Amino acid sequence: MTRAEQTQAREQAELVELRLEESRRATSERATAKAKVELDDVRERRAAALADLREARTEAESLEKARALRGRGGRGRGSHWRRS
Repeated sequence: MTRAEQTQAREQAELVELRLEESRRATSERATAKAKVELDDVRERRAAALADLREARTEAESLEKARALRGRGGRGRGSHWRRS
């Protein structure tokens, strides 16, 4: 193999290594971007779920208060619980 061929082979090998590194970097960047999108989606779903839970808790507390008030107000008179 002549020096020119050796130089050309070395340059081609370096070029292949550079392309491989670029490909790896691009793949990593795409995977990172995809993971960020998925993470944002999960965060949004979590926030929505927490909002739903807070709303349900508020509603449950409101129902408990209403039951407690009905229980106090209706038992003394007796009329509220006997209606059909």
